[in-house]
Amino acid sequence: FFFFKQKTAYEIVDCDWSSDVCSSDLGGKPVIYAGTEPVSLFRSDDYGASWHERPLLGKVTGTEKWAFPMPPNVPHVKTIALDPRDARRLLVGVEQGGLFESRDGGESWRELDGYYRTDDEVYKDMHQLLRRPGHPEQVFMATGNGFYFRSEEHTSEL
Repeated sequence: FFFFKQKTAYEIVDCDWSSDVCSSDLGGKPVIYAGTEPVSLFRSDDYGASWHERPLLGKVTGTEKWAFPMPPNVPHVKTIALDPRDARRLLVGVEQGGLFESRDGGESWRELDGYYRTDDEVYKDMHQLLRRPGHPEQVFMATGNGFYFRSEEHTSEL
């Protein structure tokens, strides 16, 4: 987490930011990502003083299948995992919508769905992503259907 030394006051803002916030370093500059409900991703390069939407996440193919069963029944970004080797590489889990990867800081996305089976009890129900400390090529994913592991050394899909 970043410690905001320059800020002297904080204000409460009315927004639906619901899920995860991740921070990292990109070439000596801070980068913070925040996921929202409804699905979108925002990025800040100035410790949160300003935010820039990465709207293409909510416009990937298949969004018509996304659903969240609890009120207000809106799919949302549930979890974000940055690659500490390159903050432009991130994984985002949408509850309930899928697992998505960006290699360009959220400018474009591709779905990783090698873990999904058509007979799963719930549709692509993402809960948590974690890159293993010291081994960021290893990713652990908890879902409503089970626990998954991916090593980027051995596969390009989860």
